Amino acid sequence: MNEVSKYKFVVHAEMNAIYNATYSGTSLDGTTLYVYGLPTCSECAKGIIQVGIELIIKKIL
Repeated sequence: MNEVSKYKFVVHAEMNAIYNATYSGTSLDGTTLYVYGLPTCSECAKGIIQVGIELIIKKIL
């Protein structure tokens, strides 16, 4: 797999956490998300809003 095609299969950590919670039946409504590193992208922000995460805490590098 080359560099260009591999990005089609990459899942950001924020969405991975949402998928895992959903898969296990865990509600994220009213929770806090802690992120480290790069800012949350617009696609992840959509998912964060949809599942009801209320607060994002970001560690600045």
